[in-house]
Amino acid sequence: MTKTKYETLCNKAKLLAKLERYTEALSFFDSAIALMPENVCALGMKGALLSELERHEESNMLFRKVIEIDPQDDMAWWIIGDNMSKQGKFRESLHYFDKSLELENDSTTWLSKGDALYHLKRFKEALECFEKGSEISPDDDFLWVLRGNVHFDLGKYEESKRCLEMAVKINPSSSEAHFLRAFVEAEQGDKLLAVEFLKKAIEICPAIKNKSKGAEF
Repeated sequence: MTKTKYETLCNKAKLLAKLERYTEALSFFDSAIALMPENVCALGMKGALLSELERHEESNMLFRKVIEIDPQDDMAWWIIGDNMSKQGKFRESLHYFDKSLELENDSTTWLSKGDALYHLKRFKEALECFEKGSEISPDDDFLWVLRGNVHFDLGKYEESKRCLEMAVKINPSSSEAHFLRAFVEAEQGDKLLAVEFLKKAIEICPAIKNKSKGAEF
């Protein structure tokens, strides 16, 4: 009976969250947690919702509780790291990403760790993370864009182009790949080609036009 009630409360909370009735959803999660405090399901779902609502510290408190109950929960370790990154705590996030990767070799976690390292300007280490992510998910075009971006920052323009071409091969509608390719071509002196890639990026995603303001092609 208790388990059935717990599941009912969780299902109601999930439905309310989908309806963006967040206060009510959190209340139902609280009721479920009070009923079965050692069950990580409601703890994790409430923590994920709090993260979406940018209440990162509250989210981390719940996921630390999840880890106390189940230290092998790789998603809990990842979400704490992700919350920290969103707060700009990139150095602190690395411990949690590493712990998550010990438990599950996941491309999303490699991407997250790489992003944290990139923000710390540890570009070569970031690139290694993105490459490991690509090994797991070779068809993830965004990982190829990120690799191209790091090569661009390192001044390795041909490598950058190779990665961006791969991204476009996987996803021809990758506005990020076309946008970054415009800057690569501009750096190599081909202004006309740079403009063509920029036009393609804007055609795919008109909002990207705002990011291009100030670009000298």
